[in-house]
Amino acid sequence: MVNKDKVIVDHLEIINTKTACNKSYYELKYHDVETNEWCIGYSSYSLPIVLAYILEYFILKMMR
Repeated sequence: MVNKDKVIVDHLEIINTKTACNKSYYELKYHDVETNEWCIGYSSYSLPIVLAYILEYFILKMMR
């Protein structure tokens, strides 16, 4: 298995929008600590897939 670099974030939320057909579309909004940028991505029509993205691609770092 290939080691993947994970994105270190201090804020992570799931955005749920509805398509024209009233179908849910899920996206992750996150703040990348290294670049200090807000991003939206890692999207899917499947909530379980988006939840798996969180575990696979992110490290949540709590800021004090």
